[in-house]
Amino acid sequence: MRRVYALLVVFCLVAVTLGVEQDCPVPALGVGDAPAYYLNDYVSNMGARCLDGSPGMYYYQQGSGSGAHKWYIHHMGGGWCTNVEDCYNRAHSSLGSSKPWKSTADLNGMAGYFSGNSHINPMMYNWNKVYMVYCDGSSFAGFNNSATNYRGMDIWFRGRGILDATITDLNTHRGLRLATDVVVSGCSAGGLATYLHLDHWASKLDQGAKVVGLPDSGFFMDYEGPPNFSGYMRWGYHHFNVTSGLNAECVEAYSHRPAEAWKCYFAQYTSPYIRTPIFALQSRFDAWQIPEILGSKDAGLINVFGQNLTVTIINQLLTRPRAGVWLDSCYHHCGGWPQIKVGQDDMAVAFEHFYRSEGRNRKLYFQDEKYPCTSCCS
Repeated sequence: MRRVYALLVVFCLVAVTLGVEQDCPVPALGVGDAPAYYLNDYVSNMGARCLDGSPGMYYYQQGSGSGAHKWYIHHMGGGWCTNVEDCYNRAHSSLGSSKPWKSTADLNGMAGYFSGNSHINPMMYNWNKVYMVYCDGSSFAGFNNSATNYRGMDIWFRGRGILDATITDLNTHRGLRLATDVVVSGCSAGGLATYLHLDHWASKLDQGAKVVGLPDSGFFMDYEGPPNFSGYMRWGYHHFNVTSGLNAECVEAYSHRPAEAWKCYFAQYTSPYIRTPIFALQSRFDAWQIPEILGSKDAGLINVFGQNLTVTIINQLLTRPRAGVWLDSCYHHCGGWPQIKVGQDDMAVAFEHFYRSEGRNRKLYFQDEKYPCTSCCS
């Protein structure tokens, strides 16, 4: 699994350096007017530590005009720790430490759902924007009271501490408590975080606020292919101590089946318990899942995998009364806003339609094509 780690670090660090959107979108750093906020005041009392013990952090771009009290909150992606050595390596990078990150970032200059361009992002272009830096390796879910000492270094698993500290700081110091509208989102491992924590976010916001989830490419399948993805996630479930950081209703449902409680760390099992409105963005042929979960280049197997993902997400998520799904057949992981279309609608249009109606008008946007489909990406 070390190869997977290296791939994800390259994606994220290239984006940090060049300011371009890769599989886990990262803003241009050292420019722009979104300051970094370090969670120093929450390290001792809430455990808001990155893997290396440095404080968690986030970037915040203030909204304006009609978006002054509306918020887009994004969990950064970037894979997971898969063993202690992997976590040790991540702790020396921007995926495990807040030290490499700069004091400012350009959030409005990012693509897709961050864009400050009203033509690209018509509903959220002028909203408050929060970019939660991902440095815990557990999709903001772990909370192990004890550090793991490896090669003389203490490694901390405190993602849930970072999550809770961020929520507290945004409510207390940035005005989130006055929000009228909140979209909770994230890409890749941050997309999984959206599934896991959406109801928790909703519980911490004003009861009058409208809260909707927008997970992007976070519906990772529980499939035991040659890469052993499910095995690594089960290792993380136990080593990170993620139980307190998972959907509470899912955890309760599996309390009588403790041997299967790890399932709540997967979107496909936690989706039926999500109560907050949610609109999932997902490729049927996810460009990360195909090599790193299925572990095959065979088109026949890829189409079977895509069909299984399709059936699973429709059965597990779309049966919720306030849930919607965007399922495209483009080979990609995250992004595609606004390039990919289903019929005449792109992701921005589809999400706004869902957001306004909470799925009462249309719940499923489905691009039913076989792999490979080059035309599906534009």
